[in-house]
Amino acid sequence: PSSSGSNIIIQPRALICSCDHISIWLAVIYGYKFLLLTFGTFLAWETRSVSISELNDSRHIGLAIYNAVIFAIIGVLVGQLSKTDIDGGYIIISAFILVCTVSSMCLFFIPKIQLIKSANLTVFSFRATTQVSSQRRNSSVANIKIHMSEMPMSEMPPNIRH
Repeated sequence: PSSSGSNIIIQPRALICSCDHISIWLAVIYGYKFLLLTFGTFLAWETRSVSISELNDSRHIGLAIYNAVIFAIIGVLVGQLSKTDIDGGYIIISAFILVCTVSSMCLFFIPKIQLIKSANLTVFSFRATTQVSSQRRNSSVANIKIHMSEMPMSEMPPNIRH
């Protein structure tokens, strides 16, 4: 009986969706994610020798992939081991996803922000114009010329500089 004197017993329940072939579904999903990470690693490896240092993000991509793999392994283990405490497992897995995503974005963008803040960089503005020759008017292919002009940071409008 409860403290109020009634004969009501409260039993918490949790409904969990499952199926007979959950291990097959998990293997397919984990395999797909592994292939994506492997492809990302391959792309980072192939772009490691880009001569423009501002565009060479292969080191940061490699660190982000390493970060994602570590958090994924820990998250899968915690997710499989926390089936009895649903709320706690949900909180831990959500925190892993949030920390992994935020740290990956910081790996990509903080070095670029520091580079912009530390140096008076020249910003390039692009203007694309399309020229269609008279012989190719019916074609969907057009010659595109890109005109690039340099503008020092000091001459840029204030809303773009900051």
